[in-house]
Amino acid sequence: MLKRKYLVALIEDRGGYVSTLGATISKNLAEFWYIELGEQVGRDNIKTFNKHQDAVQYANEKNYEHLLVVNYGTDLEHNYPFINVLDDFIQDDDILIGHILDRKNHYYHLHEQCFYLNVKKAKEISNLMLGEPGADLQMYKPVRSQESHHDGYTPLWLEKGTELENYNDVRFGYNIINSVLEAGYKIRSFGPEVRVGKYYFYPESEDTADKFAEWSEKHIFNKFYVYNTENLDPYNLQDNFKQPLSRMVTVSSGLNHLKIIKTLGYTDTFHLLFADYDKFALYAMEQIYARWNGKDYAGFINSINSTPTVHAMQPDFLYVSAGHESFVVQKFGNAPVSLYNVNEVIASGSRSTRRSKE
Repeated sequence: MLKRKYLVALIEDRGGYVSTLGATISKNLAEFWYIELGEQVGRDNIKTFNKHQDAVQYANEKNYEHLLVVNYGTDLEHNYPFINVLDDFIQDDDILIGHILDRKNHYYHLHEQCFYLNVKKAKEISNLMLGEPGADLQMYKPVRSQESHHDGYTPLWLEKGTELENYNDVRFGYNIINSVLEAGYKIRSFGPEVRVGKYYFYPESEDTADKFAEWSEKHIFNKFYVYNTENLDPYNLQDNFKQPLSRMVTVSSGLNHLKIIKTLGYTDTFHLLFADYDKFALYAMEQIYARWNGKDYAGFINSINSTPTVHAMQPDFLYVSAGHESFVVQKFGNAPVSLYNVNEVIASGSRSTRRSKE
């Protein structure tokens, strides 16, 4: 349960993508998070805008106090649900939180990928204009933390300064940063626990492919989806599949395959094959067939070693021999069960119910 009512603004800069991959990832993530966040904040509280300033204006007009702005191309559950961690991180006197970058003689940059704004408080001390890049201006030089999150240009916080400085070609967000500081408020950047809760693909740059490869290593190849979210229609199954089943190929995800087998029946020579690109998912399914007695599924899943020596398994082929485990004998007689790793197979399960390899 979130402490605050948010407007979540998804920003789609259609002219900013440099590759088809970046555009595709961005659109898919936005569609996914529209559904997922809808369960937390309500579908009516998620809107898409072309510009960040449009989101601020809309939030003001509709009397939203708390605005979370997120660029297309952002995954909001990298290690854990981002919005929940952010909700805990926000303090009552915060007006602006985000990725604050020290651009030296270009002033400070509010990175466009994601930021939080208390619109109600910001309206009291500013004109609500974020500040587009490019101008040459004189402003007070902020006082910044000596520490940085990384590389020296990502301060932990900013406070009001007393020395006037000339800045050229200022960066995005300069006006709201300056307004908040001049009103005497401290600006905090996202803390470490918040930063690791999301992942940005930088679709406006050439780095998207590398970012996708890094993200995939964590989120695709090390997950077992313990439940399936699809609703199975037994009548549709019976109308579209020959019965009983002589063989079945499925992904290594959840237990819906058992429902299908029960509904359609199976022959004495029935062969069940699991095909998946994720070795950890295959390992987890192998554990189910090797050790689970059919009771207390949740407890059993939590007992699975999430750091197995996957490399000790054969890279492309895993086989559970006939009679190796009582569960298979119970359910399918002497039917063989094979587990394959097939890199060409693209499959997915329920993102919200997954067991991770740590």
